[in-house]
Amino acid sequence: MIIYRVKCQSFWKTHAIIPDFIRPYKHNSACDSELTLRKMEDGVVVEKVETATSVSTLKRWMAEFRGKWYQVAGALRAVLYKLLKRQ
Repeated sequence: MIIYRVKCQSFWKTHAIIPDFIRPYKHNSACDSELTLRKMEDGVVVEKVETATSVSTLKRWMAEFRGKWYQVAGALRAVLYKLLKRQ
């Protein structure tokens, strides 16, 4: 797989353009992380999830996911409010 790099015209720094299934600075693919989180959301106990990822990492992922969930829910509420206000 080719990872393209681009240079910012303003600051002359380079940036990698990565596919959506790769998470930057992570060892696990986005697909693996998502499948694991789905299992835990479905009620599978963290210690029983079949993965090579450590339990502490799984717990951290779940905490990050829950934190982002509240942010996303708030953003969706704001969009819904704006849409309903226009009508």
